[in-house]
This record gives sequence, C-alpha cells and structure tokens, in this order.
Amino acid sequence: MWRPLLTVILSVVCSAPLLSQNNEKNHYLIKFYSVTAQSRADMESMLYAITGAATVSYEPRDSSFALSTYRLLDKQVISGKLLKHYYPVRSIRHLEVDMDPFPVMRQSGDKEADAILYEKEKQAWVKNYPDEYKKMLEKK
Repeated sequence: MWRPLLTVILSVVCSAPLLSQNNEKNHYLIKFYSVTAQSRADMESMLYAITGAATVSYEPRDSSFALSTYRLLDKQVISGKLLKHYYPVRSIRHLEVDMDPFPVMRQSGDKEADAILYEKEKQAWVKNYPDEYKKMLEKK
C-alpha cells in the first residue's frame, strides 16, 4: 500500500536535481554496505524513483544494484538522498567513465589479514591510477 505512494512522492520530489536528460543510456553500479532481504525491495523502488532508471537489477554477491537511465546522475545528490532514508552508499560508478573506487579497510575481525588485503588492494589501485594517487597525496 505505501510502496506505490512512496514511489510517486520520491519521483516528484527527488528527480529534479540529478543533472540532465540525455539521449543515450547511462549505466551505473551502486554498491551499498549491506542489503537485507527486507530492505532490497524498498531500495530498488527508491532507485527507480530517485534516478528515473529504465532498469534496476540486484547483485547479492556484493550488495550492488546495476541501473540504466537516460539521466546523468550527480553522485553526491544520489548518495545524500539514499542516506536520508538510512541506506548508506559504498560507491557509485558511472560505468563508461569512472575508475575503480579507492580501497577501504575491511573490518572482518582479523586485523592482520584485513591490513594485508587492504595494502594489496591499495597497491593494485595505485598501479592502475598513478596520476590520481599523486593528486590524492598533493591534497594532504
């Protein structure tokens, strides 16, 4: 009962500040920190409403949604709108133009293994994106 009403309200309120309409489909991958069976349907409805997506599909292995839309999305706006509804976003990638996100330290409970994995992922990222890494160091 509430889901259709929520979708209509979100589509009216949330769709304006995304950026611009485009004649080509844009593909995005939005990863969340956790998606439960209960929250998945709500997240999917919100993604349709907030992004104006033509398609949304869920990938349970990494708690991500792949979506296609004719809009160019502002990542900060999308993250903010989802966080406002208690769905924190891990990353948003525009698949045609974006690079991989900088690695984050995992919290599995094994600090030594987490540190080794983080360092390995960080070194791989630095190798793939040396110019971006230099920019990060200059900002410090």
